[in-house]
Amino acid sequence: MGGLAPSVEALPLPGAAEATTPLGGVQVGRGLVTPATSRGGRATRDAARWRPSLFDILLAGVVAALSLYSFMERASLFFDTPDGPVQATLPDVRGAVQVLAGSVALVWRRSAPGLVLAVTVALAVTRDAEHYPVTPLPYVVLVAMYTVAQRWPLRRSGVAVVVTSLCLGAGAVMLLDPALDDEPFVEVVAVVTAWALGRGVQSRQVRSQLLEERAALLEASALQRSHEQAALSELAVARERASLARELHDVVASNVSVIVAQAAAARLRPGAPVEHSQSMATVESLGRQTLDDLRHLVGVLHTSPEDGMTPRALPRLEELGPLVDRVTSAGSPVTLTVTGVWRELAPAVELNAYRIVQESLTNVLKHAPGVAVRVSLDYGSDLLHIVVTDTGTGSDATSSGGSGLFGMRQRAALVGGFLHAGPGPNGGWVVDARIPIGTQTAPRGDG
Repeated sequence: MGGLAPSVEALPLPGAAEATTPLGGVQVGRGLVTPATSRGGRATRDAARWRPSLFDILLAGVVAALSLYSFMERASLFFDTPDGPVQATLPDVRGAVQVLAGSVALVWRRSAPGLVLAVTVALAVTRDAEHYPVTPLPYVVLVAMYTVAQRWPLRRSGVAVVVTSLCLGAGAVMLLDPALDDEPFVEVVAVVTAWALGRGVQSRQVRSQLLEERAALLEASALQRSHEQAALSELAVARERASLARELHDVVASNVSVIVAQAAAARLRPGAPVEHSQSMATVESLGRQTLDDLRHLVGVLHTSPEDGMTPRALPRLEELGPLVDRVTSAGSPVTLTVTGVWRELAPAVELNAYRIVQESLTNVLKHAPGVAVRVSLDYGSDLLHIVVTDTGTGSDATSSGGSGLFGMRQRAALVGGFLHAGPGPNGGWVVDARIPIGTQTAPRGDG
């Protein structure tokens, strides 16, 4: 009766990690107790399942010592019965073996909690039936009941505690009179208390695991939301680019198309002077080229896959010939000179170098129409040198306040080079660009 506190202190309190260990065909995981379903590697799992832990071995030793001491200490007790005082059966080897057997069974309490509980209850009831001294508390049964409550689901453990209480109470009544002794009542209360402790530990473990899973779910949800926001941002950018492409096409392409149509009509007008027809042809050609470049830009900006737009290839230096011909036909004769080994360069270098020459020739048509232009390309071992020289006055290129020169400098800087533009020493205007190229690719076959 006074031994209740020591027995509770001796009960094991497994860690939370044990809540997911398969025991007796069940698993505690994700806040539920579910049947174990994995069948692969059964032999390995069974071997590990029946391997006792050091803690359980030490616990069994402590419980065995405590039970044997109580068993021996009560050997000389007399119990009051309606027929008078009766001395219990004296301790002997057989009774001691029963006590030790129940204690040794606790070594496998995690592996087979139900079986261990059945063995300990059967041994306790057997000792009561044989009129062995009743211990202050059934220590082995309490530990086994705690383990069952901590490992089994509520319904199964509830049935186990009811059956165990009835069995121990009936066994104690065989030897004691409930009207004179409170031993049966104490045993039942102790068993129920051990069951409640086990249920509390299981609830705490399940709650901790649920909190961990909830934290993991919240983290996964936050990560998913960040991915969704990134996707929405990309979609918004794509839509903005598509809208910009449509606006660019609607505003510029319409006007340029009208210019091309009017130039074509003026070129075909009967009785028009030859020079006038050639100028209109040049305007028409440049307008169509502008429309092609505009469609290319729209194709780059417009990323909607349903449009089926395939951007044309980016212009390269090998296309300078048609550009020179167009400018020459517009009235400004152009001479193109290439030195060094003409080879294919990086796409960015090819594009920006082409645009620098194109912008330089456009400036000539705008500010000094009709003057002669010389374009020089020098392919060095690690440098592309571009020089565009005209024979104009050298004063109109900077007077319009346009952004052509600034754009050319940006293009040269974009590929690691630099550009200088200004009046030439002998008059006219000079654009001098130097772009590093390194050893990009093999020489062209037509060099």
